[in-house]
Amino acid sequence: MTRGGELTHYFYNERRFVSIIQSFNDEIATPAFIQAACNAEVLSITKSKLLSLYKELPYMKELIEQQNQLHLIEKVNTRNTYLGGDAENNYKLFVMQYPDIALRVPLKYIASYLGITPQSLSRIRKNIR
Repeated sequence: MTRGGELTHYFYNERRFVSIIQSFNDEIATPAFIQAACNAEVLSITKSKLLSLYKELPYMKELIEQQNQLHLIEKVNTRNTYLGGDAENNYKLFVMQYPDIALRVPLKYIASYLGITPQSLSRIRKNIR
C-alpha cells in the first residue's frame, strides 16, 4: 500500500515506554523511526547510561526486560487481530481498541496502520456514520 511512503506499525498511548529495541540493543542505525502524532514529552537514555542504571539498581534490568516482553506479546497479538479482516471491520476494531487515538491521530496514520489509502479510510468512515 505504501510504495515508498510511511508505514505505521503501532500506536501507543501516554505513559508507555517505546523503543526500537534491536537497534538500541545492537547500537546500530535503523531505517525505522518513532514519531509522536500529538504533543509528547520525550525522555531518552543511551545504552551506556542504562547499563550504569542497571548496576546501581539491579532490579531495573528485570523490570525493563519484563515490560519489553509484555509489549512485544501485545504488539503481536494486536497485529494478529487484523489479519484476514476486511478494511471496514479492521477500522471498527481499531476504533474499539484505540478510541482516543482514533480521535487524535491524523487519518493518514490510521490508514497506513490498516494498510489502506487515506481515501479508502475516508469512504469507510463516511459509510459507517
